Amino acid sequence: MRRLVLTIIIALMATWQARAIVKEPGSPSQLKVKGDMMVQQGRYSEALEYYTTALEKAKLDNDTHTYTACIGNISNIYAVMGDPQRSLHYQKQGYEAAVAAGDTVMMELFTINIVGQYCMLGDVDKAKVFFKKQMQLSSGVPVHDRYYALYNQGMIANVSDQPDQATYYYQAALRHAQEHNMDAKYIVTQMNELGTIYLQNKQFDKAIKQFQQAEQLAQQAGNLELEGHVYNRLARAYRMMGDSTLADKYKAKSVSIGDTIYNRNRFSTASGKLFEYENAENQRHIDRLVSRNHTQLLIILAFALFAIAVTWLYLALRRKNRSLVDAQKMLVKKNQELMASERLLQARIDKGQHQDERNDIGLSQDAIDQLLGKVNAVMERLDVISSPDFSLPQLAQMVDSNTKYVSWVINDAYGKNFKAYLNEYRIREACRRLADDEHYGNMTIQAICETVGYQSASAFINAFKKTVGMTPSTYQRLARKQQPTPDVEG
Repeated sequence: MRRLVLTIIIALMATWQARAIVKEPGSPSQLKVKGDMMVQQGRYSEALEYYTTALEKAKLDNDTHTYTACIGNISNIYAVMGDPQRSLHYQKQGYEAAVAAGDTVMMELFTINIVGQYCMLGDVDKAKVFFKKQMQLSSGVPVHDRYYALYNQGMIANVSDQPDQATYYYQAALRHAQEHNMDAKYIVTQMNELGTIYLQNKQFDKAIKQFQQAEQLAQQAGNLELEGHVYNRLARAYRMMGDSTLADKYKAKSVSIGDTIYNRNRFSTASGKLFEYENAENQRHIDRLVSRNHTQLLIILAFALFAIAVTWLYLALRRKNRSLVDAQKMLVKKNQELMASERLLQARIDKGQHQDERNDIGLSQDAIDQLLGKVNAVMERLDVISSPDFSLPQLAQMVDSNTKYVSWVINDAYGKNFKAYLNEYRIREACRRLADDEHYGNMTIQAICETVGYQSASAFINAFKKTVGMTPSTYQRLARKQQPTPDVEG
């Protein structure tokens, strides 16, 4: 349901951005407006493409106004697509940019979303910090300010395990939205939140009634995204009540609407373009630092005879080197994200290039797509891929197929054999554990190697270097030195 609220936030940002002077076609502001139009139509992949291009041009034009707005909208799109971590990353980036520009309107919009993202991630303390900032700011629209004040208090109470308080705030937000004739999105959001609390307390009749009212309002508004969220809640409710027939019915409706609204393949391509832009920005930053370091080195050599100057320049160079290392760490992280996007992009390119060659396997396109979906679902199961004995025949058995078809589908979609495909999944999980000092800090690299399915340390190291480009120990050292970015205090 937070996705609906974020869609509303994007609309508010679009209204705020419209106050600026419209530039010539193709300018950052014009591209952002096109992205806003795509959001209104539920075409999030195309919106992300417009925002990425606008972001790049705004950076070159030093258009901080459009740059900040695009960062906020990109964050909201990731939240709508179910990626709260990346959404929070961009929200905090946008908040810092808004603080630097002294833009209190954007600061308030960012704090609203940051509170919601921290609530979704279960970090109530940070949610409270940003809620305090939210209450000190204003978007210039009092009706919306009051609505989000009540809504965010409800979310904080809910995450703090205070259902009665959460119910109070959600009901107050619902009344506020109804009394001020706010859009159906606002009303349905609160109905769903209230229904969810009733469901958590096993008050099934009240929950179903609340969801049915939300369903009727969503249908009247003709909003497919609203309907999809309501159907998802109804499916969960009936599942908890033991009515599998109705649960399956509403789940099917939810999935059908999701397939209509969200184009995952195109979104993956759009995300890849954004990662490429960020990667290029990081590389340019590194190049600038390297250039500066070279200049500093020349100065040090020129004044080597003067001890005081040498000492000062040496310390300056050390500071620059630390900045360079930090930038390189950021580049490593972005490259890891880009690898996943590039795999999907290359798979689609390969799929298009070999379209005519599929006839020799004897499977229809629908059968190929269904089999690939089953294969990917199994490969996402850590308990399966972490088994040292997991093999291609076992995978074929789990997807009700044979090794010939499964091997062909993997090679056709990703351009690699089963072993390389399995290694990528295992190494991805190994990277996560190597970087997670809190949960895996007491485990040796050898232990982590064994937990992801490798019986030989040498095989693990070779696979890791081939996939990541460095040894596990080097990756662990870099990853664990990176600390979360501290919150910007207002």
